[in-house]
Amino acid sequence: MSNVSDAKIFPLPSSIASLFADCLNLFRQLYVALAREGCQVKGQVSLSKVGDEYGRLGVWGGDSGAQRSGRGSLDDTLRHELHLRSIVLDLLGDLINDLKRGTYTCALLIVFNLGELTVV
Repeated sequence: MSNVSDAKIFPLPSSIASLFADCLNLFRQLYVALAREGCQVKGQVSLSKVGDEYGRLGVWGGDSGAQRSGRGSLDDTLRHELHLRSIVLDLLGDLINDLKRGTYTCALLIVFNLGELTVV
C-alpha cells in the first residue's frame, strides 16, 4: 500500500540542473529588480547580500554538481537516493518561489510608485 509521501518522491518531474539554472536566472532578475530606480524595498534588502547569496549558490552548484547534467552531476549522484533527491528538488523549488515573489514584489512596488497600470 502506498502512502502520500511516496507519491511525492516518485516520479520526480524536474532535474536538479534545470531547477538550479532557474535559481541562478531568478537571482539575477531579483538583483536587477532591486537595483532599479524606484524599488521601495532597497532599504530592506541589501544588494550586496543578494549578490553574496548568488555567489554562494553558484559555488554550491559547482561543488555539488548541481549545475551539471549527466555523469558527475548531482542528479547522477542521487539517482538511487530518491528521498534525498526529492529534498534537493523541494528546496530548489522553494528558493525559486521565494525569488519570484521577491522580484514580483519589487516590480509591483516600482509600478505603484510610478503610478503606472502595468507590472514591469
